[in-house]
Amino acid sequence: MKKSLTLLFILLCICGCNRFDPEDILLPREDISLTVKGEIMLTYDPLKFQLGYNEERNEFRVFDDNVSNWFTLTCSSRPTGTGDTLSADLSWTTDNSTKSRHGLQFSVERTDNDGKIWLWCKEEAIGIVVKAF
Repeated sequence: MKKSLTLLFILLCICGCNRFDPEDILLPREDISLTVKGEIMLTYDPLKFQLGYNEERNEFRVFDDNVSNWFTLTCSSRPTGTGDTLSADLSWTTDNSTKSRHGLQFSVERTDNDGKIWLWCKEEAIGIVVKAF
């Protein structure tokens, strides 16, 4: 009986854990955005936000007109084709603070003809859609 309860507990823990998958979190998104562990941190609104891309620094910037909601992603190289991998530094705002992560490993999951790039960091469950122009 004790073994059965232990096994049941382990199965509940495994099944109850959040699993973050780019097919569920990142790839369905069509908008420029930042998602962390399934939670949308920022979604680009062309009426209230600005986009920036610095080709020399491989840096993507998304910020609102008040510069109170934003994220920046500085990549080790320009993400181009699906399957590429790169390291990057990411900073973003939350409701009450600024977060930063350095040396994240991203994979390019998708690109389109408009210059949008879907990036996924498996270790931190971070999904980003940016635009190079």
